[in-house]
Amino acid sequence: GLCVDRSGDHQFAALLLSPCDQSDGQLWNVSSSSFSAADLVTIQSQMPGSDFGCIGASAPVSAGTPLQLAPDCGSLLTEWQQLPESNGVMHYRLKYSK
Repeated sequence: GLCVDRSGDHQFAALLLSPCDQSDGQLWNVSSSSFSAADLVTIQSQMPGSDFGCIGASAPVSAGTPLQLAPDCGSLLTEWQQLPESNGVMHYRLKYSK
């Protein structure tokens, strides 16, 4: 019952897990950049009235690296690879973290 939520309405805002309540900070759009088996996607904020950005990380990437709202949706640090669906749930892996 937890969803990705923005901690603020600005770029580089930290992303938090919060109870799912369908609030504006929990609105995300998944956009695919290809149609192959290894689809790359960006996950962009749809929060009304704010700077839109994508879920990303800051370099260097390692276990425990916090996620943030990155302003550049075309960087390696905002590209996610869609993994096979498991029990009806979609999973994504940061491409840069392979």
